[in-house]
Amino acid sequence: MEALLRRLATDPSFVHPPGAWSPAALLPSDAFGQTGGYDRSKLARLYGSRRAMVARGPRGRDGQPTEAWTLVSPYPSRDMDHLEPGTMLIVVDLDRSGGP
Repeated sequence: MEALLRRLATDPSFVHPPGAWSPAALLPSDAFGQTGGYDRSKLARLYGSRRAMVARGPRGRDGQPTEAWTLVSPYPSRDMDHLEPGTMLIVVDLDRSGGP
């Protein structure tokens, strides 16, 4: 995750408000949230006592956020059978223009 964050720091499309893009060790429930179509107890068992490293921040145009990014490492496999090495990217589109 550190190498990825260093690369993103040089990209002008990434907005850097205070606290953005700072990795933090979080409980899985805090990393992935309390809503969504996943088994929260299975996710908790998968991570056990381990925390997920999470960094969040906006990406946009002309300093205006159009996307909210969440980076999570390690991340659960699709079947939630094991933790994958590397970093998962979750993107929320904030662009309300309806355009491409």
